[in-house]
Amino acid sequence: MTADKARSLPFDTTVAHQARMYDYVLGGKDNFEADREAVEAWLKVDPSVTRRASPSTSTRTCATRPRSSGRPTPRPTPAADRPRGAP
Repeated sequence: MTADKARSLPFDTTVAHQARMYDYVLGGKDNFEADREAVEAWLKVDPSVTRRASPSTSTRTCATRPRSSGRPTPRPTPAADRPRGAP
């Protein structure tokens, strides 16, 4: 990244950030040199970081996936239980 482009960003790319570090651990592309260096240093201290980062991704995928297991989708609140004026 050029110095001009780095100056135009609304954040400091020379300081590691936890979200970009997480992105790097998961193999993403939205990280910078400082993030990669911080993760590499962290891996020297605790190599299990990559193993522990993976489950939250599968949880997020599972939580956002539509139900296809045949279980009924939660029903909306009956009109009698809604506050007055609510649709």
